[in-house]
Amino acid sequence: MPQQVQEGVNVQGANGMPPSPPASQAANPAPASSQLAAGSLEDRLLAALSRADSPINSNDLAKMVGFRTKKEINPTLFAMQRKGLVKKVNDVPPLWQVVEAARLTNLPPSPVSMEAGDTPLETSTATNSSRSSPSSFTVDTALQMLGAPAQPSVQPAERDLALETLIELAKRENQKTTSLDLAKALGFQTKKDINPTLYALQNKGFVAKINDCPPCWTILAAGKAHMSQRSIMENTASGAPAPNFQDGRSVNGTGQFAVPPSPPGLVQQNSAFQANPNQAGQGGEATNGGPVERQAAPVLNNETFAALNKNPISALMEYAQSRHVKASIEVIAETGPPHNPRFTMAAVVGGRQFPAVIAKAKKDGKREAADVALRTLISEGHLQLPQKPPTPKNNGSSQPAPTEPTHFDRIASVSHQVFNNIVLNLQESISGRKVLAAMVMLRGDEEQGTVISIGTGNRCITGEHLSLEGQTVNDSHAEIIARRGLLRYLYQQLLSYYDDPENSIFQECDEDSKQHFKLKPDVTFHLYISTAPCGDGALFSLHDTEQVSEVEEPLEMSDNIQHTPIFSDPGKQGLLRTKMEQGEGTIPIDPDTPIQTWDGVLRGERLRTMSCSDKIARWNIVGLQGALLSHFLEPVYLSSVTLGMMYIHGHLTRAVCCRWARGDVELQSLLPPNYKLNHPQVGRVMTFRPPRETEKTKPLSINWCLGQDIAEVIDSTKGKCVERYGCHPVSKVSKSSLYVLFRTLCSKMNRDDLLAAKTYHQAKLMAKEFQTAKAALFEICEKNGYGKWMQKPPEEEMFQLDDSADLK
Repeated sequence: MPQQVQEGVNVQGANGMPPSPPASQAANPAPASSQLAAGSLEDRLLAALSRADSPINSNDLAKMVGFRTKKEINPTLFAMQRKGLVKKVNDVPPLWQVVEAARLTNLPPSPVSMEAGDTPLETSTATNSSRSSPSSFTVDTALQMLGAPAQPSVQPAERDLALETLIELAKRENQKTTSLDLAKALGFQTKKDINPTLYALQNKGFVAKINDCPPCWTILAAGKAHMSQRSIMENTASGAPAPNFQDGRSVNGTGQFAVPPSPPGLVQQNSAFQANPNQAGQGGEATNGGPVERQAAPVLNNETFAALNKNPISALMEYAQSRHVKASIEVIAETGPPHNPRFTMAAVVGGRQFPAVIAKAKKDGKREAADVALRTLISEGHLQLPQKPPTPKNNGSSQPAPTEPTHFDRIASVSHQVFNNIVLNLQESISGRKVLAAMVMLRGDEEQGTVISIGTGNRCITGEHLSLEGQTVNDSHAEIIARRGLLRYLYQQLLSYYDDPENSIFQECDEDSKQHFKLKPDVTFHLYISTAPCGDGALFSLHDTEQVSEVEEPLEMSDNIQHTPIFSDPGKQGLLRTKMEQGEGTIPIDPDTPIQTWDGVLRGERLRTMSCSDKIARWNIVGLQGALLSHFLEPVYLSSVTLGMMYIHGHLTRAVCCRWARGDVELQSLLPPNYKLNHPQVGRVMTFRPPRETEKTKPLSINWCLGQDIAEVIDSTKGKCVERYGCHPVSKVSKSSLYVLFRTLCSKMNRDDLLAAKTYHQAKLMAKEFQTAKAALFEICEKNGYGKWMQKPPEEEMFQLDDSADLK
C-alpha cells in the first residue's frame, strides 16, 4: 500500500521506520549511512538542531516542529541517528544535538513554532506557510556534506487527516465504526496510524469514543459544525458550489456521500454579525469571499423561546407535532458494566437522526439528546420561521401588537440568532430555563445591528470562592456578563484605534476634555434581556390592576422619550436589593446590615451582590465603561433596553433610571461634566407573548464577545471556567483579565501615571470624575431612603499583576 504522508504528522511505515524511498531511488541506492527519505519532518528537525548552540530536550524539540510530545518525533530522531545526522547526548532528560558534519548553515530565521497544546491537525498549513522553502537547507544538503550523493527531492502530499476522519465518521454515523475500520477506510493498515488524530479530535469535542473493546467512535455535533465550516470555506475559496443538503443528508453525484447537515458555524452562518462591525450599515461586509449581504434576522416566535426556557424533550416533541412528523429519542448503544453503564442516545425527527450523546442514565441521555437536536434545528433556522403575530393582552402598553417587527423585535431577534449559533458548538448540555442578555451596537441608520456580546446565567459566586487575585467572576447574571463582554470589545477598539481611526467606533475628544476618546455620534448601544432584570425591575404582579400604564410607547427609536414610572408603594418599590448567594431572587437591603468584610464572608456571612436592576440603574449614571476605561473614554450610555417577557413600562423605567430623579436633591448638580442621569428608551418584544416557564436552571453561565470563536462556560457558583472544556480556568471577563487589557492600553497610550498604580483598586480610585459620579449615586440612594449600596470587601480589589502578564 502506498505510504500516506501529511504535513506536520510523522507517518511511519509498517515496521515503525520511515517510509521506503521511491522506486527511482531504489534503483541507485545510496550508501546505508546516507539513505534518507527527504521528508519535511526530518528537514525541520535538522534545521531546528542546527540553529541551536546547545543540546535540545526531546519535548522542546517536538514543540519546535509542531508536535506535542517527544513520542511523536522519537522514531524519526533515532532513524536520523542511525544515519549519522544527529546524536543523543543524554538519556535523562533526553537531549539531542546535530552532528557537526551535518550542521546546516545560512539558515533563514526560525519559523513560527506552535504554542503548547496545539496539535498538528489544525496548524499544519500555518507551519508549512511560515517556513521558508527547504531547498536551501534540506536533509539532502546534509547528506552531501557527509559525502553522500544528492537524492531527488520528494514532495509530500498535503493531507488534512482530521477533516477526512470527520467526514468518514459522518458517513458511518448510523454504523458501529471501530478504529481499525476507520484506519482502513482512510488508507492505513493499523489503528495506531489514526489514533493520534482521533484523540486530538476527542480533546476538541469533535468526536467521542463510545466503546473501549473494540474501540468505537462517533462524530458529535461540534465535529459536524467544524466539518461543514471547513467545507464551506474551501468551496468558497475554490469557487465550487456549497454542498447540496436534502432531507437532512448531503447528496453528491453518486448518492454515496451522506453526511447529516450541520450549521456552517458561527463565522459562516452569522457573517452579518461576525464580520468587521465597523462596516455595518454600509451595504455589506468584506470577507475573504467578497462582500456579504446583510440578512434580516428572523422573527422570534413561541418555539424560539420554548427552546430557550422549556424542557428540551417537551419542546422537541411540540416541534414535531406542529409539523406532523414522528419524533423519538432512541438508545443507539449500551456499553460498560451493569453497575456503571453508558448509554449512547440520539433524537430522530422525521427520519433524520441527530448527533448522539453519551450519558450514564437514560433520563439524562434523553434530555441531552433532545437539547442537541433543538440546538441544531434552531441554528438551521427551522424554529425561527416568521409567524403571524398574535395580539397579546395588555402588558404595560395600551398599543396592540404591530404587524411589522419593531426596533425592539429586531434587537431581540438578532440577539437570539447569535446566541443560537454560539451554543451549537458547546459540549455541555445547556437545557433548562435561562436568562439571556446581549449588547447590540447600531451605527447610523442600520436597523439590524451587530451583537457585541452575549451572556447567560442567573447565579452568583458563593463566599468561599472569592479571589484575592481578581480571578473569579463574582456575578454571573446574564446582564452583568454581557456588559463585561462589552468592556472587552471597547478595549479592543481602543487598542486598534490608531491602526484605522476612520472605521473605529471612537473619535478623539476636544483638547479641553480630560478624556482621550468618545463614541462617534452615530454609534449607539442597546441592551436586550429575555426577562425583567432581577430586583426592583421584577417587583410587580402582571394581574394587578394598577400595573397597566396608559403610556403610548414608540415602536422605533426616537429622541422624544417619555417615561411614566410607577411608585404605588414607596415602602417596597425603588429599594436597593441584593441577590441570593445560593439560588435565585433578591431581598431588600436591611438598613442595619454592616459593611462586608473578607474574614466575615469566609467564616460564613452571606455574600451580598447588588441586583441587576440596581446595576443597570447605576450604569445610567456612571456609564457602561466603568472606572478603568473612564481614564480614556467619556461616559458610554445605553440607548435602549428591550425585554423579552415580564415587561411593564412603569416598573422598568422606575427600576433602571427614574427612581434617581426623585427626592429633594437634584442629581445633576452632584455630577461632574459629561455625566448625567440617562433615560434609555424601553420596550418589549411585540410580535408575540412568550409563555412563563417553570423549568429548573443550571449554575452555568455562557459568555461571548465579538471576535471570539468559542464561548466560555463558567460555573457560576465558583466563578471559574468549566475545566472540561480545556480552556484556562480564569475567565476572560474576570477582573484580572480586564486589568491586563487596561494595562496594555495604558502602555500603548503612554500613560505611565496609570501604570504606576500599585493595585487594581488604586487604578480605579485614580478615575476622579467617575468616583465623584459614583459617590453622587450612593448619596441619592441614602437620601431617598432606598438603602445603602453594598460593596464587596475592599481586599478583593487590592491585587496587582506581574509585569510579564500578557493578554488572555
